[in-house]
Amino acid sequence: MDSVIIGLIALMVAVVLIRRIGSWMNEVRTPPKRRPLSAARAAYRDNPDATASCEHLQAVELAMRMAGLSVELFGGGEHQPVVRAACRINEPELRRVFTLPEAVFYKEGYEAERTPHDFPRADLICQSCMATNRARSDILVLHPDECRDDTPWFPSPPAG
Repeated sequence: MDSVIIGLIALMVAVVLIRRIGSWMNEVRTPPKRRPLSAARAAYRDNPDATASCEHLQAVELAMRMAGLSVELFGGGEHQPVVRAACRINEPELRRVFTLPEAVFYKEGYEAERTPHDFPRADLICQSCMATNRARSDILVLHPDECRDDTPWFPSPPAG
């Protein structure tokens, strides 16, 4: 009789464990839910001619979109850029292709927190619009430390 009770207890424990493992496996396989795009982000995504940067950066932003780069509108704060482009910048070629005012410059750096190289950041910035509309005066791009060999260059890769 004791062996039957022990067998039933073992069977119940096995059933509970199998159910928990099955539930855990479903959680692992289920991709995380994405937040729906805001109306502004969806409109930007759906209109290839839309721009969100200042007048001095709009030609660059539009060319990035026309080149097929991943360019997104995202909800930054008043001190964060509104446009993010998944590319590296070839600054000499950028200046050759586009007539940019002197106030537009490219900057790479780090937002150091724990170490000096935490949070790499690269931006195409319009200094003349920084005071009036900081969010629109910046296009956030990829820092070289964030790039792989297949990361696209804009407007084109450097020679050699």
